[in-house]
Amino acid sequence: MTDAIDLSPEAVAKMLEGVTPGPWESRQDEDAAWAILHDGAFVTYAFPTECGAGGDTEANARFIAWAREAVPALASRLAEVEAQLAEWQASQHYRYIGRDGKPVLARDLEARAEAAEAKLAEVEARAEAIIKAYQNRDLPVLTTICVTGVADGKKMKGETE
Repeated sequence: MTDAIDLSPEAVAKMLEGVTPGPWESRQDEDAAWAILHDGAFVTYAFPTECGAGGDTEANARFIAWAREAVPALASRLAEVEAQLAEWQASQHYRYIGRDGKPVLARDLEARAEAAEAKLAEVEARAEAIIKAYQNRDLPVLTTICVTGVADGKKMKGETE
């Protein structure tokens, strides 16, 4: 079993300390080995398969040259994706499409619903206090409480005087 590979940007940077800068390229030399080069200068060799563990020597050389630039880029991209995932998880960042066709964040809707529920509870508490006040004074209880008020100086439909 292989230990997990640390792909954090810090671990990749540490592994790249002292490594020849990229990009690298691969080219077959006159001895049938594949040279890994940077700006035409020798970096290392990929030896023919009969000298090593097997596999296609040309493919191994291409991979080594590719990995010099790809590993840091992939580690950086992985860090970006992990950061975005953490942000989404922390904020419960999910969307749905509203009636108007525009994306809406569910957490914004939750905040609006909580604010509306708090306002409703406040209005209900005030209405209950008004009803109790009238009941304690043996006054007739208002059957309708109009929260909207007066429009154009006229009473709203359903208001009790």
